[in-house]
Amino acid sequence: MRNLRRIALLSILSLTFCFACSDNSTPPQETTQIGFTPTSGPPGTVITITGVDLTTLDATSLSVTIGSESAPALVDESGHIITGVPLFLDGTGASLPPVDPVDLLLYDGDQILFSAAKAITVTPLVDAPGTTVTLAARMNEMSASLNDIVATLVPIPGVQEQYLGALSSALDSLLASDGGASFATNLAALQSDAASLRVVDAVLAHTGILDAMSEYATLFTSVANDLASKSQAKAATPVLETDVALAKQMQFYVILRDFGQDVVAESAAQIGVVAGLISIAVSNPYVSAVALITNYVDFIVNKIAIGLFPSELDAIELEVDPMLDNGAATSSTITLTASNSPPGISIIDLTNQVLVGLGLAASPSEASFRTILENTSQYFLGLMSSTIQAYSQLHPELNLDPTLFALVPQISWSAVAEEPVLFKCESYTPSLITGIEGYLQWKASETNTGRGRIYVKPSLDPDAHYFSSVLGYEYNGGAFGESTTQSSTVSVFVGEALAVEIDFPSTIEVGAEESLDIRAGYRQGDGTVDYTSGIEVSIQVSGGVASAVQGVTNSSGYFFSSVSPLSGAHQVLISVTAIGDEGIRGEANASAVVAGFCGPVSMPISLAYDGNLVWDITLNCIPMQQTTEFWCTYLNTYTAGSHLYIGTVNGATIHGITGTPQGYVGEVILEVTGWATFETFCPYNYTFKDTVSTYVLNP
Repeated sequence: MRNLRRIALLSILSLTFCFACSDNSTPPQETTQIGFTPTSGPPGTVITITGVDLTTLDATSLSVTIGSESAPALVDESGHIITGVPLFLDGTGASLPPVDPVDLLLYDGDQILFSAAKAITVTPLVDAPGTTVTLAARMNEMSASLNDIVATLVPIPGVQEQYLGALSSALDSLLASDGGASFATNLAALQSDAASLRVVDAVLAHTGILDAMSEYATLFTSVANDLASKSQAKAATPVLETDVALAKQMQFYVILRDFGQDVVAESAAQIGVVAGLISIAVSNPYVSAVALITNYVDFIVNKIAIGLFPSELDAIELEVDPMLDNGAATSSTITLTASNSPPGISIIDLTNQVLVGLGLAASPSEASFRTILENTSQYFLGLMSSTIQAYSQLHPELNLDPTLFALVPQISWSAVAEEPVLFKCESYTPSLITGIEGYLQWKASETNTGRGRIYVKPSLDPDAHYFSSVLGYEYNGGAFGESTTQSSTVSVFVGEALAVEIDFPSTIEVGAEESLDIRAGYRQGDGTVDYTSGIEVSIQVSGGVASAVQGVTNSSGYFFSSVSPLSGAHQVLISVTAIGDEGIRGEANASAVVAGFCGPVSMPISLAYDGNLVWDITLNCIPMQQTTEFWCTYLNTYTAGSHLYIGTVNGATIHGITGTPQGYVGEVILEVTGWATFETFCPYNYTFKDTVSTYVLNP
């Protein structure tokens, strides 16, 4: 950022306070070294006084005299006192600086805070005809470009468009209308007083006020052209605020703020001081009006207009489905809210604020300046008020109350994210879920499961900037100004993300009660499990009874219960369901054989004849057997003998085929007998017997 040229070389003159004494005066400040710079210059030169303890002083009570002429006194943002070399005029109204150095005195009310004898050398002014007329042209250019910027940046009817439109319209009228309080009217009247106009032209040219307003005009023109080249035509009936529109406004706010701080801050104080100097020295009401309106315009642009743009990104809300299959993409919604920073000034305070900005709050001529300024303020605010009322009538659907007119109201904005270049979709768990380049979505891992954690933040990349270099100023903020606001972290559960583990023995004694330990947690991207509290657990038991069937896990992820088998049950089945954050579910099952239960043995037998005798024997034992022995014996005359099967396991099928002798006709009876050897918890063997028959005919 380039700076305006310095008005004078800096030099520091160390002086000692000289305090006036009176019986009713407040105790003087301690003697200290002060300094002021510069020590010479033509009228309008800004003088900065440092080293004054302002903690006990009222800035509005400060005043300065230089060579017995009144000069403005104000306190800048750095806590320094700003004043200026006053105008010394001859009998014709022409500038006539004193030959010798003059004294400088700083007052707090009627008390002298310090004095410096023969401290300031006043040098001659250089004529600069046409400066005031050129200043008027530059301010009109600035106002026209501001109108273009507002039309492009604020496409939606509402409070912001209402106030910016009213401000732009009132500023246009204040500068160029034929109203009695306008700059154009007062300039036209001033042009009939050649001597006064000559002085005003020279002071404005020397002090750089014209340069400052030209800088503003160039800035606004550059921004308006930049927006026009990158923006589409304004929609006739816009429906929603877009993230792009919000980004442009917040970036413009930073540009306007930084430009005011880095380029115009020095001249802003200078504008106030010089306007005050001119108003004090030249006894022409039109001169005072021109000077005051010049300061007023700077105040409107640098304090009021900027307050009507969003400055803070208050929140980014990220909504996303908490459950995501492996390899799937999210379907998220991102909503932004922003607000402005209204200046700490009301309509009632406006006149006083501008007077302080002029350094005239304690001036002997404060009353006459206040009258002119109040006329200007009433004219300007009347224009704004009438425009606001007209806007309210034009947009009855907005229910705007024009009676609540404030200088800068509190405004809020909201937008739904649509432009991926403005955001960064981030992840704290990239092994589980990552942002998708070019989209406002995330994608889950193809294989890993667990609890992912994602968030979104404004982009800081140059691709998110909507303004090119403006007057050598490179915008270095983010997509939404300098806001670093990011969304809260949101959990997304990828795949079977909730792990559920059951610890229960495989065998349970009849009448016994065994501990059922359940542990639940979230699978992480590295394969570990984050066992945690608050996971809801519910238990269903078949063949048994649980002491606790629902509850939540403790800080270690455990939920404890116990299970007893029901009377007559041979097996206990346990089903556990866990529900975690965002409704994510996990399930696990377990079973146990009831020891001491010796159930029946069944052996379904089938026997058929299709030219051969075919039989199938299936062994069904409860509980599972270790060894089983049984005989298959023919009981008829067809054939004799038996078959012994040993070691047949539960559920196995014995398949047999026997040929049929020629000429045999009759019934075949198959008897199966045997016994089962149970596991050790059964005190006895179980015997069984079954017979089947079929009729065969061998032709």
